[in-house]
Formats: sequence, structure tokens, C-alpha cells
Amino acid sequence: MPKLRVGMCTGATPKLLQTLEELGICSVTDYISSNLEKISSERSLPYKDLLSIRRVLLAQYSAFPVTGADVYTHLLSSVSILSTGSQVLDQLLDGGIYTGELTEVVGDISAGKTQLCFTVAAVVAMETNKSVLFIDTCGSFTAERLEEVLEERGCKDIPASLNCICCEQKLDIFSLLEMLEETRSNLARKSDDFHTSLKLIVVDSVTRVISPVLGGQQSDGHALMCQIGLKLRLISSEFSCAVLVTNNLLGADFGAVNIALGRTWLHSPHTRVVLQRQEKTTANTRRARLAKSSRLAISKGSVVIQLTPRGVDDVT
Repeated sequence: MPKLRVGMCTGATPKLLQTLEELGICSVTDYISSNLEKISSERSLPYKDLLSIRRVLLAQYSAFPVTGADVYTHLLSSVSILSTGSQVLDQLLDGGIYTGELTEVVGDISAGKTQLCFTVAAVVAMETNKSVLFIDTCGSFTAERLEEVLEERGCKDIPASLNCICCEQKLDIFSLLEMLEETRSNLARKSDDFHTSLKLIVVDSVTRVISPVLGGQQSDGHALMCQIGLKLRLISSEFSCAVLVTNNLLGADFGAVNIALGRTWLHSPHTRVVLQRQEKTTANTRRARLAKSSRLAISKGSVVIQLTPRGVDDVT
């Protein structure tokens, strides 16, 4: 808390501040916690004036109290759970992908990461009519594949659902940072209908833009990577958006997951799902395992999903 000074409020005169200093009351905290009745009687100061000063200081420097009921009501109105398109995967994630969180899907090449992104984007657009920002960093986005997923899932108005999804291609980390900052500004200003109803941001993939600035003489690489993680987390929490990113899996040794981008990145996502191809099974099945969660206990359990024209789906 700051020190008491002249001009802080109407009643804070030099004479009063000198009197308070003689009593050992030098800061706002000292004044608020002091016995004003005792000060008034000992120094012949008007009690109403002292009380008025306290009210002004409280209004300027104290936080407004928030009850548990207020927090709960805010969560009910701001937190949404977005389906992944697979019932078993939703169950693994305690309902689906949560707004206000950064969810990461990790897997090796052809594990189905992009197909999961397509599926989630299509389901959100079709079922909620909310906006989806799809940031493509590796040229894997195709509107034809999205249209196929929507059609296979029985979407009644495919053009309207496709209009809810905006794709931006960003091929380096600096353009991605600029895009995220622009998105955050548009969300704060509610600049248009798209950003007003934005509910999901997909980055496929963060590895593609971060890896080139790591290692070697790239001394600022880790700082840039931390900025990416921080901006994604801030957007998700400030504007109740779900953020879904993909990352590469380097391998699994004795059950331990080795994830690209190193240990610095490990703490960025709230939730991490590992997708892996199953041995001795059909080529289109994948095993999904929860590797990290800020809400759920991590177990050794996993679920089996499959890649179909509907995108990511349950095994039939």
C-alpha cells in the first residue's frame, strides 16, 4: 500500500498527515487498520472526517469482495465443454475440450492430429454455430475435408457451418505471434460478429513454427516459445475460448512420453492427449491417452478411436 500524502483525498491536509505521522500512521494500510475513534478522542479530530477519509481510501485501494456464489455463477456462464466428435474421447476428457484451457494433442506423423482438429472444428461450427479460428502452420488445411466431415455427420446447412470457420495460414513464429495479438485485440474490442462469437482457436501445429527458432545460435527461441504459450493461455482464460494445438511425439520409452519443444513447453498446456497408432490392428485405429490434466487424475487407461470420413469417431 502507498504512503499517505497530501492530495490523496480531500481531507488529507498537511496538518492531519503530520498528526497521523506522530502516531506512527504513515501508509494507507496503517490508516485503514487503525482505531479512528481513539485517534479522534486523543487528538480532538472530527470522527466523521476521519471516517470519510477511510471510505475514500478503501474505495481507491481495496479489492471488491467476491463470494463463492459469484465465482460459481461466472463459471456457469463462461465455461463451455466442446465435443471432440467421439464419445469415448469426450469421456476421457471429462466431457470434451474445455473453454478457458489450452489443450494439446501430441502424436507422431499420421497419428490423426490434424483429423482431430478438423473434427472438433466441424462439430463446434455445426452444433453451436460459434466461430472457429483455424491457424494452419504447415499447409494441411483443406476446406474439402471439412466439408466431407460435415456432410458425413449429417450437417443440414454446410455453407453456414463452413462460414463459421476462418482459416489463417502462418508459416513462421513472428507472423503467428502477430496473429495472436491481433486476435486478442479483436476479441477485447468485439470488432465483428466473428470475434464476438469466437469459441475455438486451433493451431496446427505449434511445432512447425517453434522448432526452427530453437537450438543452435537461436538464443531467443525459448523466449519466443514462452510468448506463444502465454498468449494462447491468456486468450483462452480472458475470453472463455477453447484453444487446441498439435505437437509432435518424438517417441515413448518405457511409457514415458517424449514431446517435441522440450521441457520448457511441457507446462504450457492445461491438458495433453497422446495419439498413437496401434500395432497389429487396422490402419485407421488410434489409441488416445490422457498424459496431463489440470482437472483430472492421470491414469494408465486409454481409449481406442478410429479415423473415418466422419473424422475422429468411435470404433464400431
